[in-house]
Amino acid sequence: MAYYLFPAARQDTLSPAAVIRQRLAEGFWGVPERSHHVRALKSGDRACFYASGDGVVAHAIIGDTADRPIPAERRTLGWLDQGRLMLPMSSATFLPSRVVLSPAVRAGLDAFQGKDPFAVWSWFVQNTRRLTAHDFEMLTRSR
Repeated sequence: MAYYLFPAARQDTLSPAAVIRQRLAEGFWGVPERSHHVRALKSGDRACFYASGDGVVAHAIIGDTADRPIPAERRTLGWLDQGRLMLPMSSATFLPSRVVLSPAVRAGLDAFQGKDPFAVWSWFVQNTRRLTAHDFEMLTRSR
């Protein structure tokens, strides 16, 4: 089983958290066709969702591979859906409160080992990122 973090940005009038809520309610996430993780994503893997400027707000189980484009009738997020593949999601859970990536949280993540948790950290949330089980648990409060 693998673990991933998917970032979401504002889309027109929808906040990043609203984008996540809408997509997970629709039962899928859109992944870029050229994402270096697209071929590795598989059924049973876990995903958490980072709302830009807010924190981690949800997690879900990947239901299948991302092997087909989002159909035209399901492209509800405009430009955000262009060039994206449909990644089925199930068992979406919204956290009771977001997990803010504060310096204290970053200091406890494996991804930040040997890095200054007060330094620029946008590299961590700009693209889909594979996580360790420990980091996933911290970001979703699964422990």
